[in-house]
Amino acid sequence: MAQVFSPRFTLLLRLVVVVGLALLVLASISYRVTARPDAQLAAPVEQSVPFSHKHHVTDDGLDCRYCHTSVETSAFAGIPSLSTCMSCHSQIYTEAPVLRPLISAYRGGKTLRGVPAGFSEFSAAQGTRTPGQILAHVCDLFDWALKLANGIHEYREQPPRGGPPACRIAAA
Repeated sequence: MAQVFSPRFTLLLRLVVVVGLALLVLASISYRVTARPDAQLAAPVEQSVPFSHKHHVTDDGLDCRYCHTSVETSAFAGIPSLSTCMSCHSQIYTEAPVLRPLISAYRGGKTLRGVPAGFSEFSAAQGTRTPGQILAHVCDLFDWALKLANGIHEYREQPPRGGPPACRIAAA
């Protein structure tokens, strides 16, 4: 039977496999040497507002899926959006000091991370809304939708907490 591959090609193939394995071993050793031994896997994230699962789930009876909508379809439960928190906290504990960062962020009066200076005052053209005004308006619409869901037919456009109607957003 005739030889399918030449001896030269077989040698080249063997060299490629050996070099590939050597690179894999070298990469594994490099990773192990440079990996931080003090790095924690799934370390808790510092939160600006203290949160208690015990309070929300055990005391208040909220289902996990209300906040963690992807828990049944993903390996990671995810972190709820601010609007999820505000679906309740726009109605209850609105004046609680511990929730001030949450509420002011929702109302558009708190710093957004990474925003350039002057972001909220930028206007594309005369007569257009600034980003700060748009954020405040979106929050007002969300409040209105929650009120409608509860049978209250009222819409009030409010200035963001702690600021004038043209919402101020500071640079991070």
